[in-house]
Amino acid sequence: MKGPHRAVYAVVMLAGGKRIASAGEDESISIWRQEERRTVGEPLQGHSNSARSIDASPDGRYLASDSWDDTVEQ
Repeated sequence: MKGPHRAVYAVVMLAGGKRIASAGEDESISIWRQEERRTVGEPLQGHSNSARSIDASPDGRYLASDSWDDTVEQ
């Protein structure tokens, strides 16, 4: 899949297995439709340094990520 990140540091499968979220070097989080291999909407912004990990709530509605800038975004 080609996407917005220069490098991907973490991925998480969202509920139902049809979407994944990725955290990357470009300080953003992207949501992907797995079948179409493309991003859904604009990348989520909030960090001022690379996003290094990501996790999702069990229902896939909420994401949390942390960054090398020592912040956690929800």
